[in-house]
Amino acid sequence: MVRLPRATAVAALAIGLSIAPAVAAQAAGGTCEAYSQNCPQVQGKQFHKATPPTVVLGEHFALPFTGADVALMSLAGGVALGGGTLMIVAGRRRRAAA
Repeated sequence: MVRLPRATAVAALAIGLSIAPAVAAQAAGGTCEAYSQNCPQVQGKQFHKATPPTVVLGEHFALPFTGADVALMSLAGGVALGGGTLMIVAGRRRRAAA
């Protein structure tokens, strides 16, 4: 019963030691003095891109066909299911007869 709190303390210490360098680097890095408000400012760049006007080349009233023949796929799936069912039934009949 004593090992659980000790293991928790060891885990907390390991996590604290792994986070400590990152916290120290964040605190030491940078030249901003928070109390005197003497922080450097970064000037952003602005890019302006001229966009050409949109030109419509033609009007289509129907969507392009992107599908497949569903009836043929359904027929092939049905044949596959039927064939698999027949194989299972045939296998069970042979075992029952043996």
